[in-house]
Amino acid sequence: MSHFQKTLLKNQKGFGMLQWILILAIAAFFLLLGFRVIPLYAENKYVVAGLKDLVKVDEKFDELSDGEIRKRMENFYMINGVRGDGPREIAIEREEDHVLITIDYDAAVAIFTDQPFLGTVDIVVHFKNHLDSRYPHECCAPIKDK
Repeated sequence: MSHFQKTLLKNQKGFGMLQWILILAIAAFFLLLGFRVIPLYAENKYVVAGLKDLVKVDEKFDELSDGEIRKRMENFYMINGVRGDGPREIAIEREEDHVLITIDYDAAVAIFTDQPFLGTVDIVVHFKNHLDSRYPHECCAPIKDK
């Protein structure tokens, strides 16, 4: 081993205490973010599953009344523990040849509340779930004009 290599090995050190604290703080921030945001997406998965549940092989959902559609979605939410108010905003538009069900809502979660240096930090996630009777198997992305 050359003198240069010995000198390099002698001067190499691991992370210092401040570097470890910084890495742990960044990791803790992203863990906190994940623990707060992931439930919003999990709840939206139930909204999508509820809309897909309306599409059945033996029954056309466009023949259901508005009240029956809302009742089925409410029952699905109750069984699966959907607690947010946003998914309950169901808009049903009926036209001559099709029915469009939209559940568009915003879900917000507080990351920090009244912190000394940060103040209050919220994250808002926008969800758009559309179900069109003309394209029932293309649930639940926003409908584009076809």
